[in-house]
Amino acid sequence: MHPQPPKALCSALIVTATLSASLTLSTPSSAESNRVPTRIAERNLVVPKAALLLDGGPRWLLPEGQFVYQSNDGDDPAWVNAGATFGLAQDFQLGFVLPVQVLPDGLDLHDPRLHLLYQFVEGTADVGIFALGSLPFEGDFYTQVGLPVQIHLGTTARIDTGAFLRAGFPEDDSWVDFTAPFAVPINITSQFFLGPETAIWTENEFDYVRIPFGFFLGYTMTSGGATIGDLSFRVRDLNAREPSTAWQLIVAADLFFDL
Repeated sequence: MHPQPPKALCSALIVTATLSASLTLSTPSSAESNRVPTRIAERNLVVPKAALLLDGGPRWLLPEGQFVYQSNDGDDPAWVNAGATFGLAQDFQLGFVLPVQVLPDGLDLHDPRLHLLYQFVEGTADVGIFALGSLPFEGDFYTQVGLPVQIHLGTTARIDTGAFLRAGFPEDDSWVDFTAPFAVPINITSQFFLGPETAIWTENEFDYVRIPFGFFLGYTMTSGGATIGDLSFRVRDLNAREPSTAWQLIVAADLFFDL
């Protein structure tokens, strides 16, 4: 147990409220897209061509958001993710994200990350190739590569899964691990969505398998038939095999623009 969880959590919630308010109040009137379906269950793997998504990073392996608070046994970190993803072609997107740690010791810029996704199958099952790499200004180079898959269950639900390798390259101790995510976004209305998420996540070069498990809910903002973006909230246990060891609270406000 950490010594003052209420204080850390209150600080995190204040940052969350400030971030959410600033994103909502500063949203320009042009923040909308006629190319993005309102129902999250109907969307493709990639951002549509000539569209921009302001986000908190890619949704693979498991989605994050613009604000993440993590409760640990020791200090409780929190960070803000500033990201954007561009639809460069009908089946290709390119994006970046800059994580900035805000708790417990003040602002600390982390290595930015670039990511890309190419969708080569579209239909009931969408399949693509995803790659992410860090720009190692502060730490060691880190990368993720894999095959994201989403399966459309009509217009009501979608299964997000796939197979991914994660790799880090410290000076004398490179490593590789595996992740298979599984999430089910469900549209309970055309704008409200919710669902569970989990993953098989190996650590220490396949020596240990942890099972993150969480739940999310969200709301898609619209204007005159166009999609403005998604507001969502997630709670995630980082290892359901050892409950209450570490968990995350994640807040996201993703905004779409037609370019």
